Amino acid sequence: MKQQKQTKTGIKSCLFVVVLLASWFVNASGQISPLFANETLTKANTALIQGRYKEVVKHVGTVIGTGQPKPEVMARALLLRGIAYRHQGKIAQSISDLSNAEWLQKLRGVELRRLYAERALAYEAGGQKGLAGKDRALAGS
Repeated sequence: MKQQKQTKTGIKSCLFVVVLLASWFVNASGQISPLFANETLTKANTALIQGRYKEVVKHVGTVIGTGQPKPEVMARALLLRGIAYRHQGKIAQSISDLSNAEWLQKLRGVELRRLYAERALAYEAGGQKGLAGKDRALAGS
């Protein structure tokens, strides 16, 4: 009897921890937690700087696959993954992610100029010099 009571208490404690952890990833409206999203994108950015492109793709996949990221978060995630894809030689995926990030219209200033510069490099790698030139002009370079 005493062991059954301890088991029930243990199960309740485990369920509480699971619910608590789940709420850290996704809030009640189904959106990814801003704290979790920011931490994960920071890890992705660090991996990008260090040249660990597979890790960038993994982190961004976590953000995109966990709940419904806000458009600002999605745009930043797609920017990072688009850059990683370009470095991996996945030009079509890179252009797709960078174009989708632009379409969301949530990047501003330095981030938006970086998007255009990175997409110009991807277009150039894909042999689309005309589009590369347009993006270079938008990037201000």
